[in-house]
Amino acid sequence: MKVLHICETAQGGVAGCFDIHAAYAPSGVENVFLLPDSHARDLQHARRVLGYVSGQRGVGQIWRMVKAMRAAIRAERPEVLFFHSSFALLALIAARLTGWRGPAVYCAHGWAAGRYEQPDQIWARVIRLIEGQLCGLANATLNIGPADAQLARLHRYRGRHLWIDNATSPPRKGARRDLFDGGPNDVNLLFVGRFDHQKGLDILLPAFAAARRLRPELHLHIVGDSVRKGRCLPPLPEGTTLHGWISPRDIDDFYASADAVVLPSRWEGLPLVIPEALRNGTPVLCSRRSQLPELIEEGLSGSSFELGVAPLTACLITLDKADLRARRGAAMATYRARFTVERWRQKIAGFYTQVMQGAAVQ
Repeated sequence: MKVLHICETAQGGVAGCFDIHAAYAPSGVENVFLLPDSHARDLQHARRVLGYVSGQRGVGQIWRMVKAMRAAIRAERPEVLFFHSSFALLALIAARLTGWRGPAVYCAHGWAAGRYEQPDQIWARVIRLIEGQLCGLANATLNIGPADAQLARLHRYRGRHLWIDNATSPPRKGARRDLFDGGPNDVNLLFVGRFDHQKGLDILLPAFAAARRLRPELHLHIVGDSVRKGRCLPPLPEGTTLHGWISPRDIDDFYASADAVVLPSRWEGLPLVIPEALRNGTPVLCSRRSQLPELIEEGLSGSSFELGVAPLTACLITLDKADLRARRGAAMATYRARFTVERWRQKIAGFYTQVMQGAAVQ
């Protein structure tokens, strides 16, 4: 079975998802990936990659995606079309309007409506109407975590929906655990992600600054960068180190060397940061948004906090290095129970089988 994956952007979680599909495809599944050519470098394991000219988001980029999709369908003759993220819904419409009657699958990688804190906002309603209707054009929709599944169920999004947790490959063997210099009592915290409103770095920085005034042994390491031109970080508090983007080959060194990963997100689907941290035995401190606490075991593989500067400050002040180190076994156990590629491969194989057979997805 040949699956053609189609996206308008592969930066971030989509690229990680593509790599899992490429490296751990079920037996008999051949994956081909269609994405902007400048994003192909973000894929580590994909062997069949088709690119189209990258550009700024807009009508031109959508048209290039649709045109490349139609050419790929003619050349590759896939049996399944798999659309990824919000703008790919427009390619799904185009596929149906131009005669594609074969199986089509959609994955939002985090529903766009989830970013609105007030569900009664007019734009929240508009976005729910659009994506909730358009996803019904697919034979099945794959939700990447409990937050997406709950939102789709709550707002009665059309079509058949399945929930399969995102997965990550096993940690790199020999990952360093001594990457950060400092004393034996230093508590090294790690943030990994884009510098945008969703990820909550603007909440973490003042919370860390306040906590460090009381706990000078706290250190914050930031991996990531802005993805939009013109945006920059505010002045970094004392005790903060900015590392920029790190190669996927080296990221386990950072996770394994940290005492805890901090995820102050305002909304998420299922961020790969959580299973990536857990696979290295690093506990996760996450906001109580988007069902993120459901991805950890409270008090064991992680802890959660109400999103805000004061609650996060209070959480950071209470951190104990010995306690965080004692949680490493529980963190790895959570990864093995929920986020392994073996578990994902079994579930995605069943998903494809049901899609091809036309059975209802449960």
